[in-house]
Amino acid sequence: MHILSEHDLNAAIPINAFTFKTTAELLGTDSIPQSDVHGWIAQSEAKKAAQFGLNIQQRGFNVLVLGAQGSGRTSLMLSAMKDVAKKSSHTLHDLVSLYDFGALGQPTLLKLSVGQGAKLRTEMDGFVRGLMNELPQLITLESQVLMLQQADTWLRQACEKLKETFKEDGAPLHDYFSLIPNEVLTYLNAWQPPSPAETDNALEGLLSESFLARFKINLMVDQRVSLAQGMSQALVYDNDPSLQTLFGTIESASDAATVPDFLRLRAGYLHKADGGMLMLHLRDLLNDEQNGSQIIEKLHRFLRNGTLQIEDAGNSAQSNVSLVSNTLLPLQVKLVVIATREDFYDCLDEQPDFFDYFPIKVEFAERILASQENYSAIAGFVAQKCRQHQCLHFTAHAVATLIGALQRMEEDQTRISTNFAFLEQLMLESVAFAQAANVVDVQHVNA
Repeated sequence: MHILSEHDLNAAIPINAFTFKTTAELLGTDSIPQSDVHGWIAQSEAKKAAQFGLNIQQRGFNVLVLGAQGSGRTSLMLSAMKDVAKKSSHTLHDLVSLYDFGALGQPTLLKLSVGQGAKLRTEMDGFVRGLMNELPQLITLESQVLMLQQADTWLRQACEKLKETFKEDGAPLHDYFSLIPNEVLTYLNAWQPPSPAETDNALEGLLSESFLARFKINLMVDQRVSLAQGMSQALVYDNDPSLQTLFGTIESASDAATVPDFLRLRAGYLHKADGGMLMLHLRDLLNDEQNGSQIIEKLHRFLRNGTLQIEDAGNSAQSNVSLVSNTLLPLQVKLVVIATREDFYDCLDEQPDFFDYFPIKVEFAERILASQENYSAIAGFVAQKCRQHQCLHFTAHAVATLIGALQRMEEDQTRISTNFAFLEQLMLESVAFAQAANVVDVQHVNA
């Protein structure tokens, strides 16, 4: 029988494995491999699979990311997704909802070049203000025929100006502008001229809020912020998914008589991620006892069909049936689903076909070899985190102690845990104990 001492139970990490005195020396040098700058420590296979899957632009190549919590799955994948979104050949676009003059006011969903949605909303607000200024003058004319003639002239000039402003945006928007004059003239033709004593009241009735609202624009997706961030592809992370946040909803109106249906539509994150990527955590869906199964089923249907329809999750009234039926829209979204292996198998039991639409698997290693290469990689990770948090740096002995803590998690002297969330927490606790010092040393880590 061989009696082990306490030192035999812990792996001895040779200090000569490190060529630095403090981690500050590692910054701004070639000592930290580029892959480790982003935390891809000993995850070369995961990184290769992630880059391969994210760079496939065709529909259907969704990505399933498997790994333990704390291994950096979310932060590393988001970093990789941002890199792809900035280099992508895709183009961002806005999504607007319009009043369909030819379909009894049902909504029309239209995709526009990024920035054009906000521009269209501004221009149509200007059109409404111009119409409100013009109508009081029109009703003072001698006859309704003359009023309609002058209104027709003003409307056609205004709409031609709109067409010229948006001449690069194609036929659907031009068709929308072409229908505006007839909509206004039909409304004016049905209006009964008042007696001179009733002119003020008649004007109030003519400038009906419900009528003027038809010419407003519901800007459902505005990608100007993404464009300003250098993105050429949409990137969305939903860390609290629900039926409404994912698939959109129909907002209830306090006064449905004055708020047209198309103004009550709200986009979901799938709409906002169109042409790009959407990240979700599988656990968030599984833990939603009320709607989790329904969300997964709707996602499954979306992945199969490539189309999405906005539904009123809180109201199944018959009045919304026609509204819902006119919101079907083709979307192309790459789903990136983060999961533990346990959650993956739980979902596989309930929805065996769901993961057929995830041909790309990214598997994060939960443990790595205790090697010189990985020691150096972890030291680089510590240096980067010190810079990120703007905190004290660590001595080589302190880094060795941090690595020892990761090894004890595995209860194996030949392995190191990849729970870097735990490592970062231990670092910050050690820094707190070292406030009076110039550098974090062994005693601060052991404290």
